Amino acid sequence: MKEKIGITACSDPMKPEFQSNMDRLCAILSDVGYEPVISNCIYPKIYPEAYGLHGTGAERAAELMKLYTDPEITAIFDISGGDMSNELLPYLDFEVIRSSEKKFYGYSDLTTILNAIYTKTGNPGVLYQVCNLLYADKAEQERYVKQEFIEQKPWKHNW
Repeated sequence: MKEKIGITACSDPMKPEFQSNMDRLCAILSDVGYEPVISNCIYPKIYPEAYGLHGTGAERAAELMKLYTDPEITAIFDISGGDMSNELLPYLDFEVIRSSEKKFYGYSDLTTILNAIYTKTGNPGVLYQVCNLLYADKAEQERYVKQEFIEQKPWKHNW
């Protein structure tokens, strides 16, 4: 049975044309040993051209908290970045986050959430963009994900 991980977008939504990349990302994650669980706040909800309307801060926080409270999910990866993650902060339940001991992975604007989680709970977060698995150094990133996240071994890069 594969380890389940959450995929969410706490900051800016993904444009609908990202769907093919999302499919590729999920396939890659599956190949390295994960079963992705996708939140309901990845894409704009009202109409595709409504970039930015993928839920209020409270709605995006509720989606994130669903990932934290799901006992089958072992880690949470945010794929967004942008400038809207601070809208979630008043709605996060830091006691639930603390007791879950799940790592949160994000980059760019997600440092807001990474820093809040660490400050309020002591739980470490990781500044990492899981979408790196889609780009030129895909093989290197796959080794990194497998070693660092699944095998829990320090990563040795080839730079």
